[in-house]
Amino acid sequence: MNNDVPAYGLWPLVIINAGVFIIFAFSFSRPRTARDWRSFGTFSAFLVALFTEMYGFPLTIYLLSGWLGSVFPGIHLFSHNTGHLWETLMGWKGDPHLNPLHILSNILIFAGFILLAAAWDVLYKAQRDHRLATTGVLRSIAGLPGVSGGEAILRERRKTSVGTYYSGKHARSYNARWHKYTERTLSETVSLIDITVLQSIIEQQGRRPRILDVACGTGVLLHYLLQQVPGLDAYDIDGTGAITCSRRTTDSRRLCTTRSPFPMASI
Repeated sequence: MNNDVPAYGLWPLVIINAGVFIIFAFSFSRPRTARDWRSFGTFSAFLVALFTEMYGFPLTIYLLSGWLGSVFPGIHLFSHNTGHLWETLMGWKGDPHLNPLHILSNILIFAGFILLAAAWDVLYKAQRDHRLATTGVLRSIAGLPGVSGGEAILRERRKTSVGTYYSGKHARSYNARWHKYTERTLSETVSLIDITVLQSIIEQQGRRPRILDVACGTGVLLHYLLQQVPGLDAYDIDGTGAITCSRRTTDSRRLCTTRSPFPMASI
């Protein structure tokens, strides 16, 4: 059964193709940090898995090889036709590229290209005009859970003032949900700040040190700095308007603006 030219087990092709693409990716990514190498390693593993699936041995057939050998005696597991697994399971004969499932998959792929082409213009114009893409073909998927959920969040934010929505329980919920990312980002940022310089400003310049955090998020950076430098004048502003607040050691009033309250030269 299916004793045609082997389409799998071509391990030299796996090595050559994976190597070429990995070297190509390395030539322009040039990983430097540990995070870069982790990302590059993940991408390289994806390429190895991809070409192993294409030319080595498909994982599904590998897992089912014992069962397929017992149910379909004489099956050639490395043949191209066996790679069309549904063709084998359904007992269809003839060219596997002409079976109903293969034709349906081609139609769906072609429909996906049409959907992408229709959405591309809408997305481009929305990005150019700095607005949400909710027209054209994107309007027809508004009922999907992710989209409708996003609209519900937007409606909630419109009802609630910016300062109120991104404070209190909302900010705590965000910090809890993204705590690993926040902690790592905070650690990387703090490592670039010389706390001793901030602490010496009062003595050297006779004024309190002043910090402006642009794109502050929930303000975890300035919360940390306020703990490390008593007397710090700390202002954090989110350029998107998501959070705009002022935190000082002497009061907790808020600034309802998305621009710096001071000339940049004074920061």
